[in-house]
Amino acid sequence: RRRAAARDPALRAARQRRQLRRDRVERGRPGHEQHGQPHGDRRQLGIEDHDGITQRADTTLEIIRRVDSPFAGVNLDISNFVADSDEDQYRQIEACVPYATHTHIRDHFGDSHRPIDLDRVWKIFAMGGYRGYMSAEYEGEESAVTAVPKLLDRIKALCTKYSAG
Repeated sequence: RRRAAARDPALRAARQRRQLRRDRVERGRPGHEQHGQPHGDRRQLGIEDHDGITQRADTTLEIIRRVDSPFAGVNLDISNFVADSDEDQYRQIEACVPYATHTHIRDHFGDSHRPIDLDRVWKIFAMGGYRGYMSAEYEGEESAVTAVPKLLDRIKALCTKYSAG
């Protein structure tokens, strides 16, 4: 089983992303201690992918790389990227997951208003090793009174599905 997993490029990439996150946390610990913060305090700055220079994952990640701090990451709003296609949206989400400090979950892409395949997004988060909070954000046309509970139920179901095992 392990040998098969070692040959699977997606699993190998996911393992590498998880290691990257662990390495970033380890690098940050000495600085954390110098500033009087215990190891368990994981305060981070999350740069949100939103209008302007952060509307594409490559630019957002370039900022994170230049900052070069274990305390900097991406406040990942899965609906905010400007993309050439739905596939490009998912690629940008996947690129940012290893750096995600927090998420905003919507059910439609912001620029195209097309539905987001939330099951696919949860697979991306699971493969990327994300273990943080999932927050609901709603800006649709349906009344929030009925739409938000549906979105929350969907988020809860996906968290349960991908947290099992």
